[in-house]
Amino acid sequence: MDQKKSNFFKRLKDAIFNFDEYKIFIEEKLSESIKYLFKIMILFSLIITSIITVKITGVVNNTRKYIKEEMPNFKLEEDTLVIEGENKQFIVGYDSLIGIIVSSEIQDIEKIPESNNYQRVFAILKDKIIIKDENGMQNVLTYKTLKEKNQIGISNKQ
Repeated sequence: MDQKKSNFFKRLKDAIFNFDEYKIFIEEKLSESIKYLFKIMILFSLIITSIITVKITGVVNNTRKYIKEEMPNFKLEEDTLVIEGENKQFIVGYDSLIGIIVSSEIQDIEKIPESNNYQRVFAILKDKIIIKDENGMQNVLTYKTLKEKNQIGISNKQ
C-alpha cells in the first residue's frame, strides 16, 4: 500500500464516475474509510443546509412582502384588533399546509369554517392569537399577555 493520499474531491469524483478505482477504496484502512465517510457527511449536510436556508429565506421574504402589500392595515387598540377598511376578515393559505387568518370581528377560531382547510393555522383574532397544529391542539396568546409578559409593543402591522 505505497500509494499517495489523494485529495478528497478527487476521491469523491472517482467514487462516482470511476468504478475501477473501487479496489483502492476496499484495500484502505478502516480509519481512512471512516474519515472519508465523515467528510462526505459534512459536505452533504452543508449542501442540504444551504438549500433549505435559501428556500426558507424565499418563503419568509414572500410572506413579508405579501403581508406588507396585500393585507389590510390593522392596529391594536386597548388589547383589541382593529382592521381598517370594509373587509374585517382576511384569509390566505399556502396549499393545504398553512393558513393565515386575520379577523377583527371573531373571537374563536372554530367559528371560521376555512380554518379546517389547513393543517396548521395562524389566526390573529379580535383579542388573541391562536396557533393551531395538525392535531387540533391550540396555543392561545392574548394581546395583553404578549404586552405584559414578553414586553412586546405591537401597535400596527409593521
